[in-house]
Amino acid sequence: MLYLSHSIDRLVDFLAENLAGADPFRKRAVLLPSLLNQQWLMASLAKRMGGGALIGIELFTWRDALMRLSPKIPGEFELRLAVAELLEEGAPAPLSEWIGDKPERRTKLARTLSRGLSEAGFYGLASDIPWQQELVRRLSEKWRFPDQAIETASLALEAHLFGIDEMPKKAWAFFIRQKASIYHFSPCSLYWEDLCSDSEKRALCREDPDAEYLNESHLLANWGRVGRKTIRLLDELESVEAYEFEPKETRLHRLQQDLLELRLETDPCIEDSSLELIAAGSSKLREVEILKERLAGYFKETGCDPADILVLAPDIKTYAPLIQFVFEGEMPYRIAPIDGFTSNAFLQGLSLFFDLANGRWDADAVFELFENRSFRDRQKLDAEDLEVFRGWMRDARVRGGWEGKQGNWKDGLKRILFGLAVLVPDEEIRNLHLGEAERLDRLLQLLERLRALSETVQGRRNLGEWSEKLAAMAEELFLPEEKERELFSTFLRKIDLAAKTFPETLFSWQLLRSLFDDLCQSAALSIQANLWQAVQFSSLQPGSIRPAQAIFLLGMESGSFPRKRTLGSFDWKTAASDPSDVDRNLLLQLLFAAKEHLSISYCH
Repeated sequence: MLYLSHSIDRLVDFLAENLAGADPFRKRAVLLPSLLNQQWLMASLAKRMGGGALIGIELFTWRDALMRLSPKIPGEFELRLAVAELLEEGAPAPLSEWIGDKPERRTKLARTLSRGLSEAGFYGLASDIPWQQELVRRLSEKWRFPDQAIETASLALEAHLFGIDEMPKKAWAFFIRQKASIYHFSPCSLYWEDLCSDSEKRALCREDPDAEYLNESHLLANWGRVGRKTIRLLDELESVEAYEFEPKETRLHRLQQDLLELRLETDPCIEDSSLELIAAGSSKLREVEILKERLAGYFKETGCDPADILVLAPDIKTYAPLIQFVFEGEMPYRIAPIDGFTSNAFLQGLSLFFDLANGRWDADAVFELFENRSFRDRQKLDAEDLEVFRGWMRDARVRGGWEGKQGNWKDGLKRILFGLAVLVPDEEIRNLHLGEAERLDRLLQLLERLRALSETVQGRRNLGEWSEKLAAMAEELFLPEEKERELFSTFLRKIDLAAKTFPETLFSWQLLRSLFDDLCQSAALSIQANLWQAVQFSSLQPGSIRPAQAIFLLGMESGSFPRKRTLGSFDWKTAASDPSDVDRNLLLQLLFAAKEHLSISYCH
């Protein structure tokens, strides 16, 4: 069954009715484009159904659902290792030519290829490029991809697809075969699937000069390509539609009504602030300050709660520090997702140590590690220790490199030891006397231990050995807080699980480091996640939009939005919708999700 509406609230009504009327002992799942709004959706369902009715309902993404179809489908972690193993055995040309005699390129290539394969695994692996065909053939001897698994698999649960605008054709066909219920955003109550965007119209006119009769340009034509494509795929399903609308005499409501009724012209005489476009200058900080001023005025004018406000940006992580700086103590707020790496001293310390292990022994890098809280707590270093150490290295003219070049660590430490051993040294090392011998001994032992440990993460080992060595090294060097351990523990668990599949294969440290870095980059946390009566900040992406009294958009300048896809020489071409079309479709959803006010700001 297909449920269509321009209102997300109405789609939630349909979902709640179906979940409440289903067999409570049957496994049920709500599939989403992302999990950004899962808490809001669960709370909305609980209000409509009663909390107990939610027992047994799982929420996960449609990609996760397809990954569960077969145990042979590799995750991103296993796929990277599988591609690296394949490249070690012998990369097809032109990959081998690009790698040449530079083994570090193999790690970069494994990362690029695994990401492309991961996406192509959902949208189709067919390719007319010989090296891609060979890569798929060799990987398919051991692994399967979602695009292959859905041909014969079936779901062991009752599926409800909520708010998903874009998926592979095979995935839509698969869920339709499984009799899934589909709740789809539709911005128009009339038949609008045959509209043509400007670019589509130009292409048709080149083929048929008589195609000038095609529709005039319309917002739905240019912004709705993703939605139109999906509705065509679902056209034969039995459907229920809900387009109730109570228009108000505001610019925003008039625009919503024009879209619903497919009108080309509107009354230009309405003057109000329900729809705003703000040029914020060249400073993101000033843009956030303007937002706070606008919110304060809006609260005073309307009396609405902070929870009725949604603020979105193409990437909210770039705004998170500014939001904290401007809003802290002034207005309740919560941000999701933010970069989990920047707030985790343990992960930062690991990354700094890994830099040393890769040969970056300049003085600033070493002391940045010494100043890391997690490292400092484990080694029992205080502020005075760090100040004295840094002064010694400065006076000994240590700049970087363990040995070899001028200003290296070995020569600098010899100067310091000589200064302690003789009464009148050639060069003065301040704060160096026999009373500091114990502190100097601590510094020397610490540096030697760092050198020894950095050598343990070199070379090639099997995954079991890597797991043991990394765990022991982290325990010896760092003292993380309990919450800071979680991501690294996840990393080690992934290694241990992969070791069962690759028991004897030797992998390079560079490959393990790239997997660790990607896991850190993907770490997403929330600031004040449990603060519900607060302004919500989030990234603008599929699954992030919910109904709100007022919606404010940040960072909507050209180049940041809509986002564009750039393909490299080794990337996979897939049937996935263009990111710019996905972003334009999000704008259509935003126009209807904003109940009273929509504000768009940009830097210039």
